[in-house]
Amino acid sequence: MPASQPAHLIEEAKGLLGRSLIRQLNGEQLAGTIVEVELYHEQDPASHSFKRKSDRNSAMFLPRNHAYVYRSYGIHYCLNVTAGEQDEGAAILIRALQPLTGIETMASNRLRKRPSATWDKKMLCSGPGKTTQALGIDLNLNSHSLDAPPLQISSSRGVIKPNEIVTTTRIGISQAREAPLRFYLRGNEFISKK
Repeated sequence: MPASQPAHLIEEAKGLLGRSLIRQLNGEQLAGTIVEVELYHEQDPASHSFKRKSDRNSAMFLPRNHAYVYRSYGIHYCLNVTAGEQDEGAAILIRALQPLTGIETMASNRLRKRPSATWDKKMLCSGPGKTTQALGIDLNLNSHSLDAPPLQISSSRGVIKPNEIVTTTRIGISQAREAPLRFYLRGNEFISKK
């Protein structure tokens, strides 16, 4: 990873931990605490914004707190939160949530995608694709401001001490794998992978 990775973006990524992601869907509120994230930036060869702005990644260049949603490997959607200034090309992937409300609906949404599966609350949102399936997030929410429904991030969070945040390498990428840009809440049972 380039040494020039902006420190303020690392703090933004860590600052998402403990906040709630809230989805209004069919008159119901689905919500979970963000417990795991990964940071991507235009100086990062693993980032969608690394080479240039395109139709596919244009939402990643919006100012902070917008949704950047993309389809991964043609299989599932991934939700990112923009983190930079306008045209900066920075986003934070939401890797896992600890479900809070609307858990039965989240499970139903997941089972629609995998009818034969059984679910465990710990596994419901323990990965980026699982999270978007559970909350019914797709490309229709790409570029949406996360300050208001139908998808938003709470402005407050509980107190999280620095030693409660684990910093490690990202998962499932082929470039810049050694970069310590994955952050999660220590001891949390709902993360995707320790």
